[in-house]
Amino acid sequence: MINNKIDLSKQLLNSNFLTNEKALLLNPEIDKPENYFIFLPDGSIVPFSINGVDIERAKATKKVCDLDRDELLIARKEKIDNIYNQLRKCLDEFFDDINKTSSKNILKSKVKDVFTEMLNQINPKNEYSRLYFFLMQKIDFFIFGKFTSTPKHKQIIMDLYDKFKKGKL
Repeated sequence: MINNKIDLSKQLLNSNFLTNEKALLLNPEIDKPENYFIFLPDGSIVPFSINGVDIERAKATKKVCDLDRDELLIARKEKIDNIYNQLRKCLDEFFDDINKTSSKNILKSKVKDVFTEMLNQINPKNEYSRLYFFLMQKIDFFIFGKFTSTPKHKQIIMDLYDKFKKGKL
């Protein structure tokens, strides 16, 4: 307090007063969760730290927030599987169509819609935004790797994603 008034500047998340606190838990408004956790295809989340220093904060946050509770694991896995299933369905429809020339544009459009929706989910106001951020960064591990039985499908999706990233899809 200064002159019997509350110092509101100390209440800001980025104030020296709060940042010097050495909090046990990560604050997603200050700390970037992607620097502290790795998502796995089974929906689980693993504490991680780029510099190794804050690994204990990641572990504490995971434990206190119960980030591996069943409903979260299931929901994350469903989101990952849903993306793969949508892309596989686009490819299946494309390969089932006799007139590949016109359906190639439909394939591109549908795949672009899937990637765009993933990108739109990265907004911090959305649930699972960090999962989608991670999926977009590691899409080869989460999605492309599932196309093992159909290498041609995998290559088409990889090529389309590359075009999407470059804004050419």
